[in-house]
This record gives sequence, structure tokens and C-alpha cells, in this order.
Amino acid sequence: ANVLLAPAGTDAGVFGEAVHEAWTLADAELNLARVGPEGSLWQLSTARVFLEPELRKKAEAIAGDRADGVLTYLVNEIRQGDRATPYSMVAATGHRANGIVPADLRPNEIVVTDWLAEDLNLRNGDAVHLSYFVVDRGRRMREEKTEFTVRAVAPIDQPQVEASWTPEFPGVFEVDSLDAWEPGIPIDKERIRKKDDEYWNEYRTTPKAFIRLESGRKLWANRFGDTTSLRFPADSISAEEFAAKLKGSVSLGDLGWALRDPRAEAAAAVGDSFDFGQLFAYMSFFLIVAALTLTGLVFVFGIEQRATQIGLLMATGFPAGTVRRMFLLESGLLAVLGAGLGLAGGWVYTKLALLGMAGAWRAAATGIAFVYDLRPASLAIAFGITVLMALGVVWFASRLVTRVQPGHLIAGGDAIAAETGRARKVTGTWSFRIGAVSLLGGLGCLFAPKAPGTMAEQGLFFGAGFLLTAAGVCACALGFRLLERPRPGLPTLGSLARRNALRRKGRSLAVIGLMAAGVFMVTAINSFRLEGERGAGRRGSGTGGFAYVGETTLPVYEDLNSAQGREKYGLDARGDWRTVQFRVSDGDDASCLNLNRAQRPRLMAADSAALATLNPFAFSGLAKKPAAGQSPWSLLTPGEDATATGEAGFPVFPGMIDMNTATYALKKGLGDVVEYEAASGKRFGVRLVGMLRTSILQGCLVIDEAAFVSQFPDAGGYRYFLLDAPSPEAAAPVAEQLTRMLGDRGLQMLPAWERLNEFNAVQNTYLSIFSTLGGLGLLLGTVGLAVVVGRNVLERRGQLGLMRAVGFTRDRLARLVLGEHWFLHALGVILGVATAAVAVAPKLFSKAGDLPTGLLAGVNGAILAGGLLFCWLAAKIVLRGPLIDALRSE
Repeated sequence: ANVLLAPAGTDAGVFGEAVHEAWTLADAELNLARVGPEGSLWQLSTARVFLEPELRKKAEAIAGDRADGVLTYLVNEIRQGDRATPYSMVAATGHRANGIVPADLRPNEIVVTDWLAEDLNLRNGDAVHLSYFVVDRGRRMREEKTEFTVRAVAPIDQPQVEASWTPEFPGVFEVDSLDAWEPGIPIDKERIRKKDDEYWNEYRTTPKAFIRLESGRKLWANRFGDTTSLRFPADSISAEEFAAKLKGSVSLGDLGWALRDPRAEAAAAVGDSFDFGQLFAYMSFFLIVAALTLTGLVFVFGIEQRATQIGLLMATGFPAGTVRRMFLLESGLLAVLGAGLGLAGGWVYTKLALLGMAGAWRAAATGIAFVYDLRPASLAIAFGITVLMALGVVWFASRLVTRVQPGHLIAGGDAIAAETGRARKVTGTWSFRIGAVSLLGGLGCLFAPKAPGTMAEQGLFFGAGFLLTAAGVCACALGFRLLERPRPGLPTLGSLARRNALRRKGRSLAVIGLMAAGVFMVTAINSFRLEGERGAGRRGSGTGGFAYVGETTLPVYEDLNSAQGREKYGLDARGDWRTVQFRVSDGDDASCLNLNRAQRPRLMAADSAALATLNPFAFSGLAKKPAAGQSPWSLLTPGEDATATGEAGFPVFPGMIDMNTATYALKKGLGDVVEYEAASGKRFGVRLVGMLRTSILQGCLVIDEAAFVSQFPDAGGYRYFLLDAPSPEAAAPVAEQLTRMLGDRGLQMLPAWERLNEFNAVQNTYLSIFSTLGGLGLLLGTVGLAVVVGRNVLERRGQLGLMRAVGFTRDRLARLVLGEHWFLHALGVILGVATAAVAVAPKLFSKAGDLPTGLLAGVNGAILAGGLLFCWLAAKIVLRGPLIDALRSE
């Protein structure tokens, strides 16, 4: 069994002790058997062929100084001159537990059996050449050769020379003849002679030669280990005592066991899951601001209508505070009623939002079914906050009105709007101060040092855009004062419209600010929409320039870029295509498709040199700069710090990760370490040295292949592939052939841009939700603009009636009214677009070319046209009645 389950509530320590107490050598696939002359030696071996390094070291410590490690290897050929012996076992060992290898055997010396000496006509001092395969990445076989000098000849019939030196190699040990060998390496059976079959029948896997253990390890050590067995005298320790001591010194981690609490991990993942409540609160921010602004405008209009009453109250001795409290009480009753209606509307809105999450916005929910959970506490909090915010706006507006002199309030109309010299000076001073601070803050954000492509850079540019929006509104306030100055000559209809727009500067600035903020938010947010097709062929795009992404169910052991690998699967060996191949250790899905917090993200590994050559994807941040002329992927190459030990005392390797995965799924930054468990059960870490922008590698952590193999030596083969071809047209038939020929491996190929769009769909859906809520806020702002138009016209019906009486046509009056409000609306839109361009400057000038310019142009065009239409409708409705009759009320 490779999994043991314990009931919930079981103490992990007690469970671990019980497992440790119960395991036997057989459970760890270890075998302790007597070998050598008359069974004088113990031999510890494993069915996995190679002993794990940690376990081997502890077994050596128990066996004592007389123990010898053994490494037996299959060599392709032993040659002397023109004579050669094919496919022979050679054992590397020490001198302590056998009588074959001399204690003073040199690293370049070899002891041969008399059978081999006769076959090759060898004598002491002769040179022999050994040819053998070593396995490269992707099961590429590379034949190496080395030379040894014959030191001695050992009789093959002596007891020490026996088959037990060789482990039970799969495909070799159990067969009856050399013709039936299937050792996993290419075998040329034409080279096998009759005497080789006779040797097999008589001696089986008995080695034909022996070398020093250190020499063997230098030649044949691999990721699985450097020792095939351990020999030590049987009279030094009994089997029971050895097994007991080994159990006492070996931990479960040394055997590859790891204790995990799935319930706790699941609870942690769900506990740190994505908070949709916060998401909708953030997305509704502008909607809330727009609603409060509209509330303030409506309340101010109401107060202005009752200005005479307020003036009389204050003139007859009522303190301003008492008047404000009276209006707060009135407004409080309305706020309570409105908040109650808002709760009902919120219930309906939430239901509709959940329907949207199951329908049009289902990409954001990633298949999760939501259940509406109505809690009284949430209702009480929402009700209280709504009432308090409304009262705050009312208090601020009433405070402004009650500061006006009672005489001006009684006079009403323009007298309320008339500023004293001191008030005008204070307003201008504060506009200048706020504008200057906002401008300096915005410029500071723009020119502050920042790493290109990082979240910090985006945040600073976004902050700069927001501050410059505030500075722009203050600049408009100061500009209005300049436009108020009289100019020589007769005024035109346009100049008259501009001066009328300044008649109520507070309202005008509220309209400009509301429209600018709305346009800024909608434009800036929609600029982050992602389209996988846009620039898909570029190396710096989210596809990395790759045409297809492939994943297999079962690993592919061969290198598909080599002639041997392509021949194995019948692929086009001459095609101008290649793949970047990844080894995979399964983990949690850390992409945006998983709303829970990933505890151990999927770990993938590729040849960092191959990635550095292609240099795919764009980086949002690096922990350090690569060497001059080097790709950021070169930071993955094992170097001095590739196996650096972290503070916790385990190996740490450099890794790359998608920025969204690190920031939102793992909540990690550059330089942070993500912990994993190796195949041995030991811990190791991956230090984040680079973050990719949105890419098809989202949800996984990428390290160098050599680092991966060192921690997962048994995880053979590749399961994730990126297909690179000169063009999409050239890639399509290759992807089809790969799918067909590797069907038994479960390979599925998908265009890279489609895979990217699967990830982008989540972000784009969030942006759609945000745009919908922002659009509602912008709609409220546009309604506010219409309210301002209507209020301004109603206040000036007497003036407009007089203008009508002296000869102005209704059409000219309509153009006058529309001109002054279109001016405000256009000014707000232009300001919002300009500052939004600052906020998205990194994307605007990005080489990836992924800014959705067409979409943004359409959105802002619709906003501009919508505002103009609302102004026209409001003016048409208000100007519809007989204006001359309004003169009678003057």
C-alpha cells in the first residue's frame, strides 16, 4: 500500500509512531539476505535496484567499518584491441567485505575474471575499454567510453564471484536466455555469440569484472542513487538486530512517507478562499460614490428651494446648528426609508448576481454552485452604514447652506450662489492647495523608481491617474475663475453658454468630477481585458509565442526533439518544429480557475537552457537581474544558490511563477519560498525569483529540470508540452500528428491562445462585473447630469423667458442650454480619458500589444454619446412649456 488512512481526530504523532513501529524491511522493499562463501556476508538490496542515499548512509553506519557498498552496471562492451565481449555486468565495490578487490586497487585499474581474460586474451597490465550507456534527459541514451588497466585475474569459480553481486534488473534477471533480454536500453542481438549464451546459462548475472566503488560511482551514479547493494560480515550483527537498529534510525520521511491532514488542508484552502463579498464591495465603490454625490445634489437642490424658510428661521433667532439638526432629522427619516428600500433592492440584486454567476458570469465562479445565505447581521450592517453615509452627505450640504447670510437666503435665487470676496478667496485657495498636492503626488507616482511590469508599477501608475484626476478637477475650478473675467466685445452664443456653465460652479465641478471619475474607472478597468488571440505569435505574449499546449495522462519518456524520440512515435523527423517539455509533480490548481487557496501548487520543470534560448513570455518582476545578454530564464539554471539551504535547513531552488498565481492564489512575493515534499518525504523549497505576466503557465510553479529530478528521481517522463512552430498553419498538422501518435499516452493538444483565453475568461468576467457596476454608477452620474440640467433650466426659466421675449428662438435657447452642459460633460469625459491613459501607460506602451483599443474607443464613445443624449432629453423636457409665462413670477 502507498496510502494509509486514519479516522478523523487521530493524533498525527500517535499515528506516525504506530506506522513506524509496524513497518518491516519488506514494506520498504528492502531485502536482507546471506551471500558470499557459506553465507558469510549480509547483503542489503532493494527491489527498486538503487538504495536511497539517506537510507544507505544509515545502513552503513549500523553495519560498521567492514561494510562495502556495491554498484553493479550493465556495460555494452568490454574491448581489448580487436576482441570484444558484449553486454556484461561490471561490479564496483570496496575491499573490506570480499576477497576480490585489492585494498590498493587504483581508480583506473580493473580486476577481470578468468573467463573474460580468456575471451579477450588479457594479461596483467593490458588496457581494456568499457563502453556503456548513460541516460540523458528524456531517456536519451549517450554512449560513453572509459579505459582501465588490468590489475589481476580472478577465478570465476571462486565463491566470492557470484550472481548476487547484480540486483534484479527488470527485463534481465528473470529471462532464460540473452535473446529474451529487455533491459530498457538498445540491445544489438546480432552481437550476442554462442559463448555469451553459454555464460548466461551457467553464471547468469555474475559480473565479469570488478572496479573500485569510487570509480563506479563517478561513471554510473544517477538520479536514483549510487549504490545497488550493501555488504557486511554476517558475524558482526544478526538480521533481527540490524532490522531493529535500522528501524530505530530511519524516519518515515526517509522511506518516502509523509503524514498529511487532508481535513486541515481543505479547511485552510476554503478558509483562505476568494471573498466575493469584498470583490463586490470593491466593484461597487464608484456606484456608492455616484449615489452619494447624487444624494448630495438632490438635497442641495431641495434646500435651495427652501432657502427662504431657512433664512427666516435663522433671521428670527434659530441657531444654524438647530436648523441643521432639523434637516438632519427630516433627512434621517428619508434615509431610513431609502435604506429599507435599498435592503429589498439589494436582496433582488444579489439574487440576480447569483443568477449571473451561474449564467453569463459563470467563468468567474469556475463551476461552483452558490447558495444565497441571508444573515440578519449583514442586513443590519448594510442598513446602518447606508443611513450614516446619507446623513453625512446631508450634514455636509446643510452646513454649507447654513453658512450663507440669512439675507442672501431670503433673497433666494442667484443671491445664494453669490460668493463674498472672502469666500471666493477661500475656495480658490483650497482648490489650489488640493490641486497642487494631487499634482505633485501624481507626478511622484509617475517618476518614482519601479520595476517594469510589476504590480507595484501598475499600482503607482493607477495612483498617478487617480491623483491627476483630482488635480484636473481642481484645475477646472481655478480655470472657471479665469473664464468669469469680462471680455471686450459682444458675447457669442458659445461664450454665453460657457459663462452660464460657471453660474453654479459647485454643481459644474460635481458634474465634471463625477463624469471624469466614472470614465477613468471604466476606461482603466476595461484596459485590463485580455484577449488570447491578440499578439499570440509574439514571444512576449501570454502564449509565449507557442502554437499549441499539450498534456498527457501518462508520461512520455522520450525526448520528442530528438531523432530517437520522433522515430519511436513515428513523427516527422525533418519537421521544423520543437517542443518544450515539462516534468510534472501534481499539486493543487493554483490558477484563477480555483477559488480556494492552493496549499501546494503544481510543480513543473523544464530544461532552463531551452527556455532561455527561446526566451518566451513577459516578466512582471525579477528578484535579481540576469547577467548581461542573458534571458531571465537563466536564473533557473542550477548555480551557486540553486541548492542553497534555507533558514529551515532544507534545499531551496529558484523558480518562476505567474504573477496572478503568486499574488492571489498563494499570496507570495518575489523572494518568498514555497515549501514542497520530495519523493523521499523530505522538505525542499522553491524561492520565487521571477514572476510572469498572464500566461499559459498560470497555476503552476516552474523550476529547472535538474532540480526537479534531484527531488523526484522516480518521476520519469514528461506530461506537459509547448509546441513551437514557424506559423500556426505549420503547427496544426504537427499537433494533429502528435495527438494521433501519442494517443496511448492520453495526449490532448489545444491551441495556446485558447488555453490562455480559459484563464483570461475569469479575469475578463470580473472586469465585466466591475464594468456593469461601474456602468450603473456612471448611469447615476449621467442621471445627475440630467438633474443638474433640469434644475439649472428651472431656476432660469425667468431669464430664458426674457430672452425668448426679446427675440431668441426656442432652438437657439436649446442650443444655449445644451452647449453649457455639453461643455461640462465633454470636459469630464476628456479629463477621465486623459488620466486613464496615464493609469494604463504600462499597457499602452507594452510590447505585448494587448491593449483593447477598439473596445475602449467604443466604451468612451458610448459614454460621450449617452451623456449628450441625456442632456438633450432633459433640456427638451424642461423647455417644452411656455417660457414667457415664467416672467410673471419674477
